[in-house]
Amino acid sequence: DSSINAISTVGVVDIYRRHLVKGKGDRHYLLVARLIAIVTGIVMVLGAIWFSMADQKTLQDTTTALTSILSGGLLGLFLLGMLTTRGDGRAAACGIFFTLMFTGWLIATKKAFIIGFLSESYAEKYSNFLGDLPEWLNKPFEAYYAGIIGNLVMFVVGYIIGLFLFSSKKDLTNLTIWTHVDTPEDINN
Repeated sequence: DSSINAISTVGVVDIYRRHLVKGKGDRHYLLVARLIAIVTGIVMVLGAIWFSMADQKTLQDTTTALTSILSGGLLGLFLLGMLTTRGDGRAAACGIFFTLMFTGWLIATKKAFIIGFLSESYAEKYSNFLGDLPEWLNKPFEAYYAGIIGNLVMFVVGYIIGLFLFSSKKDLTNLTIWTHVDTPEDINN
């Protein structure tokens, strides 16, 4: 219940009231908060039902694999900005695009996602939802490694595109480890 309350509060105060519908009364915003809470509750129940069909040994295994798939590339994006002076937002956007393509491929291979998370009876029923992939695209891949490879894809693609197409023309002083400048205060301490 605390998660549902937090989601509905943030949804109304930080998004709905601030950016979508301004100047309404408290009664209106309370109704929207209740609707968000209902939708959130339904999504949580559906997620719980889906997890109950999982064939993983523990919930931690499922969570680790899902996190690897869904957040792959986030560390790569951070490292691209912190460790390099190459590229800009356009290079990062290209890296994000290719990371999403990698994640989409991983999900489409169905071996790493559907069969990995659903019991065999459900996996057989839903394994062909995208049709058969060509053999060269249908490689078995462990979902645990999706995060590592997604981060590599993000970093490498962003760096290469930044190196050849979109070099940063902005002042990067103190924004990366390579452009850090010691101030007189830092030298004295």
